[in-house]
Amino acid sequence: LPISGPALKAAAWTTSKPLRFEVVQAAAFSAGPEPTWLVKDLLPQAELAVLYGEPGSGKSFAMLDLAMAVARGEPWRGLRVHQAPVVYVAAEGGGGFRRRLRAYAQHHGLELAELPFYVVHVAPNMLQKVDAVDLIRAIRQVVPGGQCGLVVLDTLAQVTPGGNENSGEDVGRALAHCKAIHVALGALVALVHHSGKDASKGARGW
Repeated sequence: LPISGPALKAAAWTTSKPLRFEVVQAAAFSAGPEPTWLVKDLLPQAELAVLYGEPGSGKSFAMLDLAMAVARGEPWRGLRVHQAPVVYVAAEGGGGFRRRLRAYAQHHGLELAELPFYVVHVAPNMLQKVDAVDLIRAIRQVVPGGQCGLVVLDTLAQVTPGGNENSGEDVGRALAHCKAIHVALGALVALVHHSGKDASKGARGW
């Protein structure tokens, strides 16, 4: 039978159902571990990061350079890097990204076959749960151990087709699916995004 009023409150407080939320005293919480980093003082091993800038500012070039540093375990602009597998969703076009990869390898004298760097050249729709699930399944099947350190979605606009960037509902749904990728793969999900008309006010949209 439906429970309402004081009876609902009493039932909720006395239930034996496992608690969803942990309440930690301040001293115990403050004694917890320090944050860990993919790139020291820049990219934490967390849920989400955003790299944004004006059109033509070189966002994708910077993100590829950063992602490659993670895959190689090489310092990035003087910052210490923790090596980890990387999956790069090149949603703005595989052809151009293919050329960037070859140029990067030539410049650094690398064999791409030796790097834990993987490319997805078809854009998933991060507004759809099924696409997020299928992306997770594909990564788990290919990346050894089914875990990675960094998943790049380049760009946010391309992986949210038809979405309203000014809508909390649409953007919130996409971010929830990004969080699901983090939970499933242990990866930081990095979004490449555009700044707004006034770049001083930050990234475009909600």
